[in-house]
Amino acid sequence: MNSRKKFHVDHDVRPAHVTAVLRQLSPFVGDVRTQILADLHESGHAINPHYLFWNLKVMRSLGLTETDEKTEAWQLTKRGVYLRALAEWNPRAFYDMMHYLYYASWDFADHENTGFSWTYQTACNLLWQRRPTVIDGKALAAEVRDLAQQQFGLDTVSITDYAIDGVYNWLRVLDPVFAWTDTRTRRRETNGGRAGCTPELFLMAIDFLYRRQNLPYNRPVLMDDERTALVCRLCLLDPMKWKIVLNRTVEQFDILTRSATASGPQVKLERSPRLIIWPGHADTTPVDIDSLEDPLQHPSAEDAEDEDDLEDDEDEE
Repeated sequence: MNSRKKFHVDHDVRPAHVTAVLRQLSPFVGDVRTQILADLHESGHAINPHYLFWNLKVMRSLGLTETDEKTEAWQLTKRGVYLRALAEWNPRAFYDMMHYLYYASWDFADHENTGFSWTYQTACNLLWQRRPTVIDGKALAAEVRDLAQQQFGLDTVSITDYAIDGVYNWLRVLDPVFAWTDTRTRRRETNGGRAGCTPELFLMAIDFLYRRQNLPYNRPVLMDDERTALVCRLCLLDPMKWKIVLNRTVEQFDILTRSATASGPQVKLERSPRLIIWPGHADTTPVDIDSLEDPLQHPSAEDAEDEDDLEDDEDEE
């Protein structure tokens, strides 16, 4: 078994490359790599041919692209079309959803091709647990490597600081910020948690909670400390801010509702969101870019109602 292949987070798969490739691919007609490379060059985006292949492979593992084995032509999946729409019209949500795919694919997709997601999720969990902290790439890689050896019973696992670079590629673009590089010391650091996140990410975090704990949809769930921590950890969210983000998400997506009880706040997710369809939840709807962009028509998190009112809601609970 190639442990590097299973667990390495490729640091050459970068937000700029993924965005450029999404813009070039079509959901209807496939292109071979040489054509994609030429189209990228013509659009002004330079990329090494090997890097292009690695980006396409990771995008396929994340469910954004697919390839015809006979023609070796690549095209977008429905999920890829949705992410491309986000990249064009709502970059904050695009980066949040890419973070979600990197984090959650290990839980819900094919393990054979998503070992990098386990590494990403584990690194994020450790950073969130120790927030605020300085990111020591070599030490974090060694810790994640030890955890992989224990969990999977392996003698050796190739997880280096380059894999942490691959994780950092996607953490550094999140807005509001969680991780950044100090311009004076050049150290990578994290804060105490993001001040917010997009409703798209929070909705998928609630879905992650339902799936991870095998909870039936359309039934209320008490958001106790354990469940709140799970959602905040995925979103890298300041635990003091989650109710504000919940309010904004409820306003934007009618499949999610909230209620107050004597035991604490409850949420109810009516069904699995259609933003991201995981295996086992078939979606036969043809690719329709307009329908995939529906969530973008609602107010963004920054345009939600006055935060004082939202905090009043929290106090009432």
